Amino acid sequence: MEVVDIPFDRTTEWLLERRIVGASYTKSLRTVHARLAAALAAERPAEAPAVAQLVPPGTERASLTYFDAKAVMQALLDAGLGEKTLFGGYSNAHTAQWADIVRRFEAGSIHLADAASAMAQAVGYELPALKKEAARAEKELSELVRRQGEYERLAAAAEERYVAACDKKGLGTDCSREEIGRRLRESRSLLRATLGCPDAACTPVFSDEQFARVAALCQSEEMGGAVEYYLAYVRHCLEAAARLGADVGAKAAPPDVTADGADRAGKAVRQPAPSSEGLPPALQLDGAEIEARRDCVRRARAELEGEHTRHLLLLGEPKYLERQEASLRQQLDSARKMGALAGSLATRQAELRLELSEARPRYAAAVAKVKKLQADFEATLSELHFGGKRVNLMGAINAL
Repeated sequence: MEVVDIPFDRTTEWLLERRIVGASYTKSLRTVHARLAAALAAERPAEAPAVAQLVPPGTERASLTYFDAKAVMQALLDAGLGEKTLFGGYSNAHTAQWADIVRRFEAGSIHLADAASAMAQAVGYELPALKKEAARAEKELSELVRRQGEYERLAAAAEERYVAACDKKGLGTDCSREEIGRRLRESRSLLRATLGCPDAACTPVFSDEQFARVAALCQSEEMGGAVEYYLAYVRHCLEAAARLGADVGAKAAPPDVTADGADRAGKAVRQPAPSSEGLPPALQLDGAEIEARRDCVRRARAELEGEHTRHLLLLGEPKYLERQEASLRQQLDSARKMGALAGSLATRQAELRLELSEARPRYAAAVAKVKKLQADFEATLSELHFGGKRVNLMGAINAL
C-alpha cells in the first residue's frame, strides 16, 4: 500500500503547501478557540455526566483539540440530547454549542492544522519540559542522598570525638558542669589520699598515738618556744633536705656510740639528733626517725609537685571547668548540627520523591495523549484527502 510520508517538524507547512488548509486558517482557528473557551466556562449538563469526565471544570482551552470536542459531542448524543428542531438544529443548548464548535473545526480542515500545532507544541516544549523537570529532580535527589550521607558521617565522627573526650576525662555522655564538678570532687578525694601518705613507711611517723602526745605537749604552758622551734625545724628539713642528710650521718653518733647506733657493750642506744637537744623527751627524735620523716616529707612533696597533682589542682580552677564544658559542648553541638542537617535533607528527599512519583505519570500521560493525537491526525487526513492511503508522520514524534 502506498504510504504518504510527512516530515513531522514541517507538518503545518506541508498542509499549507498542498492547500489542505487555507492561508488564513489562523483567523478561523481563533474564532473556534473563543467558542471553545465559552463552552468550557458553561455549566456541564447534568443529563450527560460523561461530559464532566471528558472536560472537567477547570480544563484549559489550550489542552483541547478537535478530537476532544468531537468526543464531547458524541457523549451528548449518547446521553439522548441529540433531538433536533424543525430547522435541523439541536434543541439542547449544550449540544448545539458543541456541534457548532465541531462544524467550525471541520470547515476548511483547520482541525488538521490545529492538531499539527498541538503535536508540535507537545513534542517540542511540553514533553521536554516534563522530562527536564524529572531529570532535575532525580539529579537533586542524588545530590541530596550524597550530602545526607556526608552529614551523617560527619555527625557520627563528631559524636565519636565527643564520646572519646568524655571517656578521656572520666565523664559520661553528659558534658554539664554538674558532671564535671562531680569528677572534681572525686579528684579532691584523690588529693587528700595523696597528702595522707597512707603507705607503711610513714604510718609509724604519723600514728594517732604519737600525734595525740605531741598535740597534748603543744597545748601545755611549759612548752614555751618549742612549737615555733619545731616548725622552724620542719621548714629547715624541706629547704635543706640534702644537707640535713649529711648532717645526720656526721652528727647522729657520739664518740661512745658506733655507726650502727650501738654502744661499745653492744647495746642499742637511742640517740637524739643534735637539732632536737633541749626538747622534752616526747619530741626528741633520733637520726632514724628524722630520716623517716624526711623521706616521708620528700615523697609527699614529690607527689604534690608531680604531674598528676598539678592536673588535680588544675581541675579546681573555675575557668578550667568553663573551658572543658565549652569544648565538650562544642563537639556535642557539632554532632547535633550535622544530624539536623541530615534530617532536613531527608525531608527534602521525601518531597523530591513525591515530585518524581507525580512527574513520571504526567509524562507518560502526555506521551499517550500525543500518540493518540498522532493516530487521529493520520487517520483523519487519510480519510479526508488521500482516499484511505496510509499517512505516516516521520521524525521526533516517533522517538517518544
